[in-house]
Amino acid sequence: MTAVHFSMLSPDGKLINEQSFVQQNDLKYMIDVSDYTQSIYMINISISEGKVTKKFTVQ
Repeated sequence: MTAVHFSMLSPDGKLINEQSFVQQNDLKYMIDVSDYTQSIYMINISISEGKVTKKFTVQ
């Protein structure tokens, strides 16, 4: 089981969108940012499997 959490931030640091979900099969997901492309500065993604958590930042 895999838990995924992501948050989108604007250039001034405000939270634009935030989502969390859990998947039981292979981790395949897509984040649709087409509505936010003008205002997104950073996307933080956290992926947890058991006791292992991987964190990514996309700018």
